[in-house]
Amino acid sequence: MTAAARALAALVTRIALFVTASHARADAPPLRAHLLVSADWLTDRLHDPNVLLLHVGHGPNVYTQRGHLPGAVFADVFEVLREDSTTPGRLPTRQQLIDFCRSVGISSDPAQRIVLYGESSGLLAARMYANLATVGLADRVSLLDGHMRGWQGEGRPLEMNAVTPTPSDFSPTDDTTYGVTYDEIRDGQANLAWQLIDARSAREFTGERQTRKTLAAGHIPGATSFPWQDTFETVRRPVLLSPDALREQAGPIDPDRPVVAYCGSGVPSSMAFFILRYLGYDARWYGDSIIDWQQNGGPSATSFAAPAE
Repeated sequence: MTAAARALAALVTRIALFVTASHARADAPPLRAHLLVSADWLTDRLHDPNVLLLHVGHGPNVYTQRGHLPGAVFADVFEVLREDSTTPGRLPTRQQLIDFCRSVGISSDPAQRIVLYGESSGLLAARMYANLATVGLADRVSLLDGHMRGWQGEGRPLEMNAVTPTPSDFSPTDDTTYGVTYDEIRDGQANLAWQLIDARSAREFTGERQTRKTLAAGHIPGATSFPWQDTFETVRRPVLLSPDALREQAGPIDPDRPVVAYCGSGVPSSMAFFILRYLGYDARWYGDSIIDWQQNGGPSATSFAAPAE
């Protein structure tokens, strides 16, 4: 092929990609913009009685020793993670989640807005979002864009004193379920009911790197790669990319079919689940993820060519 022919082929490819991306954006569902709030938005509402701000962490050390956003109640992510010997990060029972909501002051009042932020990249806040979605709060809970790192990086104020929550009598009013099980994923693959998104790193997806030594390398057959690490600007400033950029990262998604996020432990997939909901898709969450998939005998696919020996 001549240089001119190669240049023409490259141009045709770029045009095709542009048309595909433009078509995908045109078909994209409406953004659920309320799920992501800015630091400016929150600053204007720090004293709003209808806004409950939760500092999501793993142990109170950062909350009490390094400070927290003004008025934020501490929410320990370990209270919504049920560790066991086989599947880490498994969801607690529905009653445990309800009791947690009551303990931090989440009410049944639809006028109450719950805003979550994390101490670093926001992964734990996203996991909290996914958990709260399972008790009917998917559209009342928002994430703070940039989380604590972004807030501090802009020189915004922190407080050191612990905030005592006002317990509530929360009861779920929405029976919508966002979690899916191994059986549902397996059965859905037969009739193409699900679109699967793998939130792990690209190397874990292809099988070049194992998520755990006890797991087979690779991904659930039919899944596409959407690494959670590539969804925000930088590690030091974990502000989400623009909606168009996020849609491009996620790849082609049919807005008329549910899309399921999974990972290796149920935490990175919660970020993908949040982003997919933010982008307007009918998102679901396989929180037990690939560990559960393989423990139940589910197959794995690889797309990594190991070097010849």
